Amino acid sequence: NITQAYFREGTELFSTSLFLNCTTLSSVAFPSSLQSISESAFSGCIGLTSVTIPSNVKTISDAGFKFCINLTDLIIENGVEVIGTEAFSNCTSLRSVTIPESVVSIEKQAFYDCTNMEDITILSKTCSIGSSAIPYGKIHGYEASTAYDYTNGERFVSLGGGSGIYNGFAWNLTADGVLTISGSGTISASSSLWKKFTIPITAIIIENGITGIEKSAFYGFKHLETVTLPESVNSIGSDAFSNCTSLTDIFINNRLCYISGISQGKIHGYEKSTAETYANKNNLEFESLSDKQCGDGLTYQFDVKNGVLTINGTGDMWNYTETEHPDWYSYKEKIRKIIVSDGVTSIGEYA
Repeated sequence: NITQAYFREGTELFSTSLFLNCTTLSSVAFPSSLQSISESAFSGCIGLTSVTIPSNVKTISDAGFKFCINLTDLIIENGVEVIGTEAFSNCTSLRSVTIPESVVSIEKQAFYDCTNMEDITILSKTCSIGSSAIPYGKIHGYEASTAYDYTNGERFVSLGGGSGIYNGFAWNLTADGVLTISGSGTISASSSLWKKFTIPITAIIIENGITGIEKSAFYGFKHLETVTLPESVNSIGSDAFSNCTSLTDIFINNRLCYISGISQGKIHGYEKSTAETYANKNNLEFESLSDKQCGDGLTYQFDVKNGVLTINGTGDMWNYTETEHPDWYSYKEKIRKIIVSDGVTSIGEYA
C-alpha cells in the first residue's frame, strides 16, 4: 500500500528491485546525494505518472522504470550520463522526452516498446545510441550528430545548425543555412558530409587555407545561392558547383585560380583575372572586385543576403574618420560576420 517514497538526504545508492511491481506507488522524490537509480528499482510501478531525475544522478540503471505504463511526464536533468538498457521500455504513455547534453550513452532498448512516443529530443551531438533504443517517434537532434546517424536521416528533425570536424576540415552551419569551412588542403566530393544535412545550404564560405575545390565537391546543392572563395583557393574542379540551380553569385579572390566547374551565376573577381576570362568564355556575367578597395592592396565584398563582410588581399587597411566612413558603413545594421584574410596586416581607424 505504499503510495509515496522519499529518500533521505545522504542516500547515495539503494538496492536493486527496491520497489519492483509496487503498483500503488504514485510519487517518488530523490535527494541531491543520490548517484544512481538501481536496476529494476521502479519496474512495474504502474501508479507513477511523473518522474524527475535530478542532475546529481549519473546513471539510470537497466530496467529502472520498465513497464511504468502510466508514466506521462519524464524530466531528465542535465548531469545524467547513462540511460541503461530497457530503462524506460514499455512506458507506453510517454509521448515526448528530452535527453540532456550531459548524456553520453543511451543503451539498447532504452525506450523500447514506448509505442506512443512522438518526439525525443537529443541535445548531445556525440552520445552513443544502442540498437532499438528509440524505435518510435521523431528524433530531434543536430546535423552530423549521432542522433542523425542513428536515424540515417529518417525520422530525423533538425534542431538547427551545428559544427564539427570532418576529414580534417572544421565546419559550422547556421540555422539559416550558411556553411563555413576552414582548414587546409582540397575539398573533395567524398569530403562532402554536408550533402546529408537536412537544413538547405544557401551560402558557402570557404576560409583562407583551403587550396582547392575538387571535381563535383558541391554538385547538386540546389538551394545554394552564394559562394565565397578566398585567395588561397587556386583551383575549382569540373562540376564543382554544377547543377546548383539557385546559384546567383560566386566570389573568387585568387586572380590566377584555375576554374572548371561553374555553370551559372554571376562571377565576382578581379579585372584581367582568370575569373574574368572564364566568365567571358562561358557567357557568364562578371563583376569586378577591383573598385571595392579598402587599402592599397585590399578589397572587400559584402554578401547582403547572409550579412558576411570579407576583407581580402595583403597590406594595411585605409584609415577612416568619424565623418569619412568605409563603404560598408551603410550596411552596419546588416553585417553579421566579418572575415579578414591572413594577408591583412592592420585594421584601419574607425573601420
